Amino acid sequence: MAKVGCGEKNAGSDMGKLTFMKQSWFVAGLLFVVLVLARASQLPVLMKIEGALYDTGLHLSHRIAGAADDIVIIDINDVSPVETDNRFSLRQQLSELLHILASARPKAVGLMLPLTGSQPVPGLEYFDRFEEIAGGLMAKRMPKTSARIRRLAKEAAAALDIDRQLALAIRNTRNIYLAMERSSAIPMDEASAEILSRYRIREFVPAGRGILARLRHRLVGVEPPADAPSFRLPLPEFSKQASGIGDVHLVEHPDSVVRGVSLISRYQGQYYPSLVLQLGKQLLVGKSGKIAVEADRQIRVGEHTLPIGPGYELLPAFYAKENGQLPFVRLTSNEILSGKVSASLFRNRIVLAGYDGSQTFQTPVGQMGRLELTAHALASILNEDFYKRPLAFVWIELLLMLLVAAYLVIVVPKVRVLPTALISLILLFVLLGSEQYLLIARQSWLQAGMPAMFLLLGYLTLAAQRIYRTQHLKHLADSAYTNRELGLSYQEQGRLDKAMACFRKLPPEDASLELVYNLALDFERKRKFNKAAAAYEHILKLNPSFRDAQARKEKAEQLEQNIMLGTGKFVASGSLLIEGMDQVPTLGRYEVIDALGKGAMGIVYLGRDPTIDRTVAIKTLALSQEFEEEELLEVRQRFFNEAAAAGRLNHPNIVTIYDAGEDHDLAYIAMEYIEGKPLSAYTKPESLLPVADVMRIMADAAGALDYAHQQNIVHRDIKPANIMYNEANKNIKLTDFGIARITSSSRTKTGVILGTPSFMSPEQMAGKPVDGRSDIFSLGATMFFLLTGQRPFQAESIAALSYQIMTEKHPDVTKLREGIPVCVRNIIDKALHKDHEKRYQSGAAMRRAILRCLKNMESNGDS
Repeated sequence: MAKVGCGEKNAGSDMGKLTFMKQSWFVAGLLFVVLVLARASQLPVLMKIEGALYDTGLHLSHRIAGAADDIVIIDINDVSPVETDNRFSLRQQLSELLHILASARPKAVGLMLPLTGSQPVPGLEYFDRFEEIAGGLMAKRMPKTSARIRRLAKEAAAALDIDRQLALAIRNTRNIYLAMERSSAIPMDEASAEILSRYRIREFVPAGRGILARLRHRLVGVEPPADAPSFRLPLPEFSKQASGIGDVHLVEHPDSVVRGVSLISRYQGQYYPSLVLQLGKQLLVGKSGKIAVEADRQIRVGEHTLPIGPGYELLPAFYAKENGQLPFVRLTSNEILSGKVSASLFRNRIVLAGYDGSQTFQTPVGQMGRLELTAHALASILNEDFYKRPLAFVWIELLLMLLVAAYLVIVVPKVRVLPTALISLILLFVLLGSEQYLLIARQSWLQAGMPAMFLLLGYLTLAAQRIYRTQHLKHLADSAYTNRELGLSYQEQGRLDKAMACFRKLPPEDASLELVYNLALDFERKRKFNKAAAAYEHILKLNPSFRDAQARKEKAEQLEQNIMLGTGKFVASGSLLIEGMDQVPTLGRYEVIDALGKGAMGIVYLGRDPTIDRTVAIKTLALSQEFEEEELLEVRQRFFNEAAAAGRLNHPNIVTIYDAGEDHDLAYIAMEYIEGKPLSAYTKPESLLPVADVMRIMADAAGALDYAHQQNIVHRDIKPANIMYNEANKNIKLTDFGIARITSSSRTKTGVILGTPSFMSPEQMAGKPVDGRSDIFSLGATMFFLLTGQRPFQAESIAALSYQIMTEKHPDVTKLREGIPVCVRNIIDKALHKDHEKRYQSGAAMRRAILRCLKNMESNGDS
């Protein structure tokens, strides 16, 4: 096939592509397959769209307003050993609370508290010794006194045994259910496993395990719950007295919104009812009722059925009173224990007691605590008021997808763009409106988000394809138009010489000269003033009075003389912002706006990517000035290899590299422009950051380094100047990854040591091979500098500094600044250890140590 160039046409290939792309069924079918696979794989973006549509219907539904006065929430957050000056008050007061509830005879009590550990009572063992002594020799000599002492010892032990008191209170409370915790660290003991086995659902009908069955489950949106790693049950003396034990697991969707409460928990392949399901069964059918899971669509409790949502969850309605207050009676334990609330309030009501507010979750109607979410779920079960997703909806959704595909393939290609745009808009509203109607009127969730997205994306793709085809056919019809468009394309790509070759073939008219004039301006922006002058010369030959071409030609020739050296090379070490230049200079496709400063590589510029209107920072390196000519090819290859490696780093605390290139012997890296200052601005005594802020910054930096080290990238020049800090949002960004390695060898300037010596590790100072632990040392030195305002190692010469780093210990940081905890000193000491084997072996390990120290500081009020 002939090579396509200016003035030549190769329409056959283009028409072949157009014929292929003309097949609308191919585009629609490909999009259909992509969306179905996205739905099957629970793609987060798609799930977020479906969740947002569900939440909208929930807000529009009248069921958000209602009443659920049968449920009482008791928040025991206010029960604190500190308040009563009694270290055993928590379980003692809980016992008193249960005695009050037992006297009121509620319908059911759900106790959502961690009761997994026993409460030790110092001195309790002495009463056993009193009883032993009384039952020994004293029993023979003084039997009556011995019996009295033994009785008193038993009564005293019983009065002090808080766990026994609580167990008795649980036994005396009718229909009480306890919560168990999920645990990945503590395996379940035999006693707990035996207690848990009592609640196994033996009537459970397992779903199919084949590939097709699993695909169907994903499409339906119901997946068997994953095995819990383990459960921590309440103490056996509590568990045995309760009416039931269950897990309280809130199902969080991909958009981090909790829309349901799990009804089934699975452990070692067995299924167990959750605490919500057990309480619901007690309310609906009592203790004698049975629970059965029918296939994979609903749970049967006696004669009642509960529909299963994603992850075997119940999708409850959410209730609120007219004035916006909670629909449930909400009390605190202090109000009940102090007698402010009559016990009759709890008669024949459901009571949920536990800690609330310590952890909140995002729901479709706002933030809620675990108790409140459980209350909404129970109210939905009690009122049989919940949202369902019938199996037929899955096939309806698939049918909608097929109907949309038929519309895209049959109607859109044959009807004009504007009518199909109106039809598509109407269909989009019908799809989304149907979903909202079913949610509001029928409490049924038809997921129309995927058909609606298919319709929108399919129409836009086909409409764009149609417009492109029409314009491209016109382009192929005219050779002059082809030259013009090809020249513009070359110009946009930065291939200015090829664009000029195309524009020279255009007819000599003002429109063509305008293109050459704009191209000459681009030559100026690229600092190719000799070629700009040649372009103006071409214009002047065809039209001597065209605009200001004569003046610009003379100015371009003058600028060319000013920036040329004797070798004829551009002075790349100088600034790109040349005095007298009235066009915005460019590097590659980036416009150079201003100079931000001079870095280790060269000048750093503020730039703009005009393609996507993005502000960038551009770091430059004059390779021809830094390296000998025979090394230039190798160094250039290393430059792009290291830039590519750094560009693969994708971490919130590492500056993002967008592009790297070379323009006129000037290598550059375009990267994310960061608002803020380098941490070197906070190293003077008067500008030091708070200790806690420094710790958080170092934790983020350690995490970022750990990520880079896992990608086999070592920074080699960690220092405050290479860490940008945004004071507004407390965010940091590590910069200059790979730069140290690029310039690590073959430097033309002798006597220059790579990196910043004050922050270099002993092995780096000695010229040995380094790994991530060298960065850990540099981060420790940076941390020392930020906390104290002075470097850990200081000397008047490189030799003396090298000796300090490799042999002498750094100062004690706690003696240089008041308020620095010992744990901070320990972290710095380990990070700055001379032996890399005794430092933190990873950034993750250092980050964990910092976070532990920070947590201790916060608990001690040091933050």
